[in-house]
Amino acid sequence: MSTIFDLGKEILKSESNRKSIYKKDLFKECLTDKQKKSLRIKLRRKKDSFIACYLANKKNETKLKELYNVWKQYAEQVYNDINIIVDNNSTNENIKICNEFITKMKSIAEQQTKK
Repeated sequence: MSTIFDLGKEILKSESNRKSIYKKDLFKECLTDKQKKSLRIKLRRKKDSFIACYLANKKNETKLKELYNVWKQYAEQVYNDINIIVDNNSTNENIKICNEFITKMKSIAEQQTKK
């Protein structure tokens, strides 16, 4: 039975080079996988709070600018790339909402650099 699972082991291992969206420094104090998982959950919930605020204030440009300023500070400390805030294993709906959020944050950033 174990020979069945050995088939393709090398090729499959080399193809799955998943990278974390989070900065490694965030996890340096985590001693166990459980602590890392707990931290990732907290980070996702915080991201979800930013997105909920965005969805609640889509029409309020003043609030969105305030949100962007706080988001930028947060994202620069948390994510390897502030434009990639969702894991590969997320739902399509979550990916869509996150992409919408990031697109809006980018447009606010562009508006602020034009001034």
